[in-house]
Amino acid sequence: MAVCFYFYNRLKNSLNKTALPSSDEKRQTSDKVEITRNDKTKQDLVTLAKTTVVASTSLPTTEDDSLSFEKEDPLNDPAVKHLQEERRALFDTSSSPIAARFRERRHLLETGCSSMTPLDLVLNWHPKPWYLVSESPPMIGCAPPRTGSHEWIHMFRQLDHLPDVQNATQEEQEVIDFAEKLPVGRGDGLLVSTAATRFLVVRHPFARLHAVWKALFSTVTDEGEKMFNKYSIGRYQHSQEDDILINFPDFCEFVADDSQARSEPLLRPLTGVCDPCSNPFDFVAKFETLTQDANWLLERAASNLTFPEHQEDTELWQVAWVEVLSSKKQVAQKLHQLYYWDFRLFGYKTEM
Repeated sequence: MAVCFYFYNRLKNSLNKTALPSSDEKRQTSDKVEITRNDKTKQDLVTLAKTTVVASTSLPTTEDDSLSFEKEDPLNDPAVKHLQEERRALFDTSSSPIAARFRERRHLLETGCSSMTPLDLVLNWHPKPWYLVSESPPMIGCAPPRTGSHEWIHMFRQLDHLPDVQNATQEEQEVIDFAEKLPVGRGDGLLVSTAATRFLVVRHPFARLHAVWKALFSTVTDEGEKMFNKYSIGRYQHSQEDDILINFPDFCEFVADDSQARSEPLLRPLTGVCDPCSNPFDFVAKFETLTQDANWLLERAASNLTFPEHQEDTELWQVAWVEVLSSKKQVAQKLHQLYYWDFRLFGYKTEM
């Protein structure tokens, strides 16, 4: 049976995979501990960062209007690349809670993917609308809808040095265009480069489902009405309520029973959106700890940007989900099956 080239390299190059006993939620208070907690590691990181900056700024630069992927890499000096590799290694092997959490998640992802039927997969650059790309610093992210995607889009616009825009739709489209314009060869390079920070953003399946309902259907919105009519969701509406298109339990029934829902990116499992077993994502960022995770990834990539504060309202979606469990038990069971691989690969629990 063929073994995926991707799995071989990920297992070969994987870091310390020692699993930690506690969950992400229980570790949120310890997330405030920075990666520089260890004095020696802090000193090493600061020294390497300063050396890298000095080396990069000493190289000749010219001003032009080219996109970043149209320019030569200014950090092509072997000595500078070596310093960058050492700096990334210090981040990846750090004993900080955030770094350890990323190692645990990567181990879980690799273990889950290896249990699937092995395939002969060749890494090719085929960007999707929710792919985020930066070449300097080298980063690739998959941030599907309702995983903090708007914040990530804004962040990558800054990384790509795209000008500010007034319209959020235009902002998102320009980031999509940027990824699509990336030459295939350069995209392939980012997929295999040891210098790139490759990550995907995930969220508890039922929290994401509730976020979609809250944004589009808990009140009457143009986007919600468009989707409501497109998929004839009214067929699943068992009660009329003022000022909402459909209540959450009935919406869940639509997602669980209607095959059309599988084609909608907002409702598809994240494993089907980002294809984590077919793409070399090294880091799994979770919406529940998004601010800490994102800032760690940005710091690893030697970016001075800061991700905005973000917090999941766990109680809100859990209360709504209990209502589904009590009123539509079969619907809840079908949704567990639909999002099975999201639960398994990303370490979410099905129990409340």
